[in-house]
Amino acid sequence: ADRHKSRWIAVPQRRVRSARRAAASAAEASYASRDAEAAEAKAKAAEEIAKQALAHAEKLERATLASDAEDAEKETLAERCGALEEDLAEARRLVAEAERRAAEDAAKLVSLEEETTRRAASSLPPGKPASPRPPPRDVPPRRRGASPPPGPPRARRSVRPESPSRRLRRRTRASPSRASPRAPAPAWRSPPRLSPWPPPPRRRATRMKPPPPRRRRGAPSARAAAAPRSTATCGGP
Repeated sequence: ADRHKSRWIAVPQRRVRSARRAAASAAEASYASRDAEAAEAKAKAAEEIAKQALAHAEKLERATLASDAEDAEKETLAERCGALEEDLAEARRLVAEAERRAAEDAAKLVSLEEETTRRAASSLPPGKPASPRPPPRDVPPRRRGASPPPGPPRARRSVRPESPSRRLRRRTRASPSRASPRAPAPAWRSPPRLSPWPPPPRRRATRMKPPPPRRRRGAPSARAAAAPRSTATCGGP
């Protein structure tokens, strides 16, 4: 009886132990799931931090490249400025050389004029002074149709009679197509005719007549319809 009693008592104890084991396994599973969620959250945070670090590294790389490009551009500009300064110094040297040569040429020209005047004075007979050169007149350029310049009038050329060929050439040269834009030829004057033949007669302007009406197939023509019809029959009285 005691044996049977202990057997009946051991059954609830086994159930309690199995329930405890199930509760412990459930707690372990909940702990594991909680740890997994925490690890997943940590992984997501680490991934976000890695993304931010990568973006920051890209920004730093772009800034470094931009600064390198700016430094290269500054170096290029400095080289260009140095080359321009060298060119400017060379140009200034060339200008100074040209001015010096111009001054030397002017001095040589003055000395040559003095030498020429001295030689001309020495070649003249004794007692006759050399005539000085007149100073150049400051006269503006003469325009067409302006008053003659001051001073004695020029001798006129002899007027020769105009030949027919010269007259024809002058008329051809003065044609409206070659005339200057200051004096255009009047609109009513036609250009000269260079052909010796007379122009062809002008065709009179006639009004256009309408086309004749189209005749249907099998219908008599207008001429046949307008012709008088004979009423006599062949072989009749």
